[in-house]
Amino acid sequence: MGRSRVLSRAAAFVLGVAGIGCSGSEEPTAQAWADGEMALIKAVQHDPGQLSFMLPSLKNERSMKQLTDAGVAALLEHPDLPDLDTLHFMGVNITHETVRSVVASPKSRSLSELGFAFAPLGDAGLEAIAAWPGLATVKTLGFDKTEATVAGLKALAEGPYGKDLPGLSLDWQSVGDAGAEVLSQARVRGPLSLKDSGVRGPGARALISRAPSPSINLQENPVGPGGLVGLEAIGEGLVGLTLNDCQLGAEDVAALAAASAPSTFISLSLGDGNYGDAGLRAIAAAPWLSQLEHLYIDTDSSAAAQAELRAVWGDRKGLGVGGVWSGGSQSAK
Repeated sequence: MGRSRVLSRAAAFVLGVAGIGCSGSEEPTAQAWADGEMALIKAVQHDPGQLSFMLPSLKNERSMKQLTDAGVAALLEHPDLPDLDTLHFMGVNITHETVRSVVASPKSRSLSELGFAFAPLGDAGLEAIAAWPGLATVKTLGFDKTEATVAGLKALAEGPYGKDLPGLSLDWQSVGDAGAEVLSQARVRGPLSLKDSGVRGPGARALISRAPSPSINLQENPVGPGGLVGLEAIGEGLVGLTLNDCQLGAEDVAALAAASAPSTFISLSLGDGNYGDAGLRAIAAAPWLSQLEHLYIDTDSSAAAQAELRAVWGDRKGLGVGGVWSGGSQSAK
């Protein structure tokens, strides 16, 4: 396949390491930056099977600052730019205006992945994308550490695609229980990740019981202790739940174990908890334990309690407890 055909297919940019290579102290104009990027895109598209690459022009902090809203807009308007397959911005000098440029560009209509991370987009970033028709077809959307709050999540969830959102990564921001409640009313067709986003008990219970996504990751949120007490059911359609390092206690694991679960529920991760022997024994007694295909549980516990859980689990693979997976291999946190 020739270079022109590669460019006519799809391009994937990790723009957190992309920009124009220039010498001297003069900053490039937006169009000069875009022209330089386009030249580099053509230069690196040498492998027909390589649809994801890092542009080599941004290798230092100074160059990263050259990527601006105006430069991205100029690049998206460049006549030689192919239709995009994946597009990621990370740690660069952009605002919500870049989000507006992306969703307005015809080159973004076929995106399968779109991500922004470590950029001060604020709620305006999510508001800019809430009515984007691409939300109906893009598979994953990331706004990680972009200073979003419940206001931005509300705009997204209440927009025209709030009941058919792509997989969402919304890690490391001030989402809180209010944001979790908003998301619990939405519908996410892919995984939902809210790592370290200030979600406590009420927000966690809302998400787990309503299951807006088939896979929910609440790692490193201050859910417990006691945050899961009162949970009555694991929501219909939930497949996997991650509650690693959520400050959970034995009472939380007991509440989770006592909750009813749909037949779809097959994966649970409970790493770095404070539930001890009581927690392990509660999980061992969970009525849905036999349907799980993956269970990871890590807490200070006795060999006896671990042995009890292993005995109930049986000779199936997929159990990680006490640092060891079933089959004898060491687990990795």
